[in-house]
Amino acid sequence: MKKFKFSLQSVLFYDTFLQNKETQRLNILKAEYQSLDNARQALQASYDREVSEFHVQCAKGLPARKVLAMRLMMEDMKSQIQSLEMRLLQMQEQIDRQREKLIAVTTDKMTVEKLRENKFEAYTEEVRKKEEIIIEEFVANTASRLAH
Repeated sequence: MKKFKFSLQSVLFYDTFLQNKETQRLNILKAEYQSLDNARQALQASYDREVSEFHVQCAKGLPARKVLAMRLMMEDMKSQIQSLEMRLLQMQEQIDRQREKLIAVTTDKMTVEKLRENKFEAYTEEVRKKEEIIIEEFVANTASRLAH
């Protein structure tokens, strides 16, 4: 009896390779996103502390130069935060596109795997039928020998 051989095995291996590659890309993008988000959160916390400090020092009385310098610094921090937020939005779009690619590759792989399962089931059914025929022939031959 011949052994089961799936003709699309190389396609299945390639789809698995693509799935792993796209998963790895998605994980890298997620890590970059998390790093950017952590930087944004740290900058936001620093900005919040500076605003609080600014209000405290203004209540005590500050020279105009110091007020101007602190305001410029806080505006710069705010623009950095906005820049990071824009980059985060772009990263999220990249992550979404990568997730769609991964879903497409996974769907293709699942289709090939389902085809493989169906072919294997057909193969096992064929093997079972051939074995039944062999057993029936053996029983018939044995019965005919015993009858003579």
